[in-house]
Formats: sequence, structure tokens, C-alpha cells
Amino acid sequence: MPRPLATVLLALLWLAACGGSGAGGSPLPAPLEPAESSLLPEPGPLDGRQLAHLVGRTQWATDAQSRESTVADGIDAYLDRILDPSRRDADTEAAALGLIAYLDQPTASELVQWWLHIMVNTREPFREVMAFYWHDHFATSVDAFDRYRRHLLRDQIQKLRLLGLGDLRQLLYAMLTDPAMLIWLNGVDNTREVINENLAREFYERFALGVDNGYTQTDVRETARALTGYRLVRDNVNELDRVVFDPGRADTEPKTIFGRTGNFGFAEVVDLVVAERPVAEFVCRQLFEHFCYSPAPAEVVAQLAARLRNANYQLRPVLRVILRSRAFFAAKSLGSHLKSPVETGVGLLRSTGLALSLPITDFLLATQGQRPLAPPNVGGWGDDDEWLATGSLMFRSQLAHALATNRNQQSNRGAPFESLLPPVSARTANAVVRALADRLGLELTPEEIATYEEYLDTAASEEGTELRRQRDPFRGDNAAHVSERARGLLFLLTQHPSYLLR
Repeated sequence: MPRPLATVLLALLWLAACGGSGAGGSPLPAPLEPAESSLLPEPGPLDGRQLAHLVGRTQWATDAQSRESTVADGIDAYLDRILDPSRRDADTEAAALGLIAYLDQPTASELVQWWLHIMVNTREPFREVMAFYWHDHFATSVDAFDRYRRHLLRDQIQKLRLLGLGDLRQLLYAMLTDPAMLIWLNGVDNTREVINENLAREFYERFALGVDNGYTQTDVRETARALTGYRLVRDNVNELDRVVFDPGRADTEPKTIFGRTGNFGFAEVVDLVVAERPVAEFVCRQLFEHFCYSPAPAEVVAQLAARLRNANYQLRPVLRVILRSRAFFAAKSLGSHLKSPVETGVGLLRSTGLALSLPITDFLLATQGQRPLAPPNVGGWGDDDEWLATGSLMFRSQLAHALATNRNQQSNRGAPFESLLPPVSARTANAVVRALADRLGLELTPEEIATYEEYLDTAASEEGTELRRQRDPFRGDNAAHVSERARGLLFLLTQHPSYLLR
């Protein structure tokens, strides 16, 4: 039996020798059409690609079962379900906590794997989709925290999971006063005697408005005065750092922000920026561009911002409009973004049900440049261009390779590989290609199906530096064919260009 890596290399060499690029799929997006800027509900019915788009955006998964369960009661019922903030998967959350040996002093790896376990296994994936979106928005890195402080970052992620579908003002205030954020952006160093502007500046630039969008240096300076009072304290009994408010460090003199004067503090800063500046437009533009396409049309942003204000800054109504809209299901939104490593990796694990250890998943996501809880800076991870880098694409294939060849661990954990395939009696090469493509949400052309069938029907072996191929029809009852060729096919399909898009 070939070594796992050799199995995948043979598959890639075979595909190259056949001239098969797997580059079928969609043409370049067409010019903007009326539907692509419409927030009216999509009348439906949804075609297969639109349904895969909805599931991929809201669950990270692409498998047929996820797609079928989505529309079982209709799209509106599905959106009601995923936007319900009271829904939780308590069992999965409890199991994830069990991965942390000492809850008050978790290691960085334990924190990352705690959240990865929830992402991969939860029955409420949209909560994690939104929490990870906000984690990128309010980027804070575990690399800046020692063992006395890491517990604060877990608390921050829990807030994002709890508040990510709720009141935007509450979310902004929670992050502005979050202990991990106050440490990360030097809020604990900001006093009435020695002003540190970092938290105030990043609040406007990254979290609420965007760079140079409606504020001045004077506003930043005055806001920094309003954001004083917190400091670090060490609990020597438990050996933990905590952040507490110390009135003696707070600036209680009047400040002038956006032309308004008063004795402002943290809560007033949030109220002022929401009332006086285009926070709604900034947040709605980013949400639309994340779920649909970029750049967002100005009229769409204006409509969504009005909806957010009319909903008293509740995020659920805006998310519902976006996810139900003609713009969301329009051709311009389908495959408009390159999947990030987390979207690809977690989505592949959720779609297949195959087991891959959390330490390996953690390591492979880190090599791709997107380890959860470890964004590179306060700006979060990059956009699509970041994931187009040669190194990122090369490392990305390693997670799919590990999953496709992880035979030993999958023998007693997760779904068996054979569960991805048709029953043995119907396990033809054509049926296997279609089953695995459907599992990954791929719509293949007839030419691509024929190419992948030919791969399954070919025995390939290495002879020195050459690849020898000969026809050897795939047999579904042949354990070696399933273990080598079908697994190799799964890897090949994950490298299909359309699978890398969302």
C-alpha cells in the first residue's frame, strides 16, 4: 500500500498527466444587474448552487444533508432558527471546556482547540460563524497574553458568541470595556495623568467608523480622556490578572467629542459615535461585503443602515434582510470570495464528518496564516488577496491531504470514510465521483466527471521519477481501491477551484 503522501502525490501527478486542471465552474461575474443590488426577498425556488451558497455562508458546510435540512421547512424558517440567539449546543460547549485542564490558566493551544472543537461539532454553527466574524473585526491575539491573562481572552470570545447577533451598541460597549481588549490596546495604561490614545484611535479606525471617517485628532484625544480609569490587578491567591475600574485614574473633567461637551465616559462614547457618526453605514457595508460581494453598492448600504437604525441597532433584522435578499443569491455573490483557511478547514471537517485531531487542525491552520485567536494585528486577517498568496495556497492543501490520508485516527473516531460513498452494490466510479462532489457542494461539468472517473479507473505507480499508469477499473468492494483511489479523489476534489470559493 502506498504511503499516505505518495497516494495524494500520485493523484495529482495523474491529473496533471491527463491535462485535467479541474478549472471548470463559473465564468467571471457579470456586470451589476438589478437583482444584485436588490434587498427584496429572493422569490426562489433556489437552485443547487444558491442553496450551497446559503449553507456555506451560514454553516461553513457544503454537504447534501446540511443543504436538505436547510430547506426542509423553508428558508424563512431556517433563518428564524439560525438567528435565534437563545439556541445553543450546550453539550458541545461542555465537551469543549473539558479540553482545558485548568480553566483559569489555559494554554494558548487549549484555547484555540476549545473553540475549534465548538466550530467543528456544534449543532448551531451560525453562532460560531458570526462570533468568528466579530473576532476578526475586534481582533485580539492570544500571543499577547501570558498564563495569568489568557482566561480573559476566552471570556472575550464568549462575549462575541453571546452578543454577535444582538444589539450593536451593547456589542461595541462590551468590546470597549472588555478586559482583554483593554490590555491588548493599552486601555489599562490610559490615565488622567498620562493619556494613551491607542484604544480610542483603534475604536474609531477599526471598530466603529473606519480610517479617517468622521473624526479628528482632537476627537481621538478627547475620547482617550473619556476612556480612562481601568487598571490591571494581580490576584496573588489565584495567580490571575484582572482588570478593574479605578475612579482615581479616571478623567472626570468635561470633554468635547464631535462638537458635544460633557463629562463623558465609556458608555457616552458609544452613544455619541452611534448617534453622531455613520456607524450604521460602516457596519452594514462590512456585513454586506462579507456575505455578498465587494464593493457594496452605496444605495444598498444606505438601505441597510436605515434598517439598522429603525431596528434600534439590533443586528438580527439586518442579517435577515441580507441573507434573504436577491443580492445575496445573485450570480455576483456566488463564489465572490476566496474562502479563508478557517472557512475551508472547518467547512471540510463539518462537510465530511471525518476525524482530524484538534492539535493537527490547529497546526495546519497556523501554517496557513489563520490560527483562531491569533490574528496578526489589530486589523485582523487580510482580505482575499492574503489567501491568494502562493504559500497560503500550498499550505492549504495540507489540511485536505491530512484529512484524506488520516486512516489510523479515522478507524475509531468520526465518520468512517466509507460513509461518504454509495453502498457497495452501487459503488461505481461514476457514483463515487458524484457522491464526493455532492458532499463538497461541487457542480462538475460532464468533462470533469469523466476525468475524475478515469482517475478512479487507473492504477498508478511510481517508477523512479516517472509515473506509470494503466487501466484498472475501480471496484467498490476493493478495500485498496477505496482506501487509496477514493481517498485520493477526495483530495483532488478539495483542490477544485470552485471549492476554494464561497
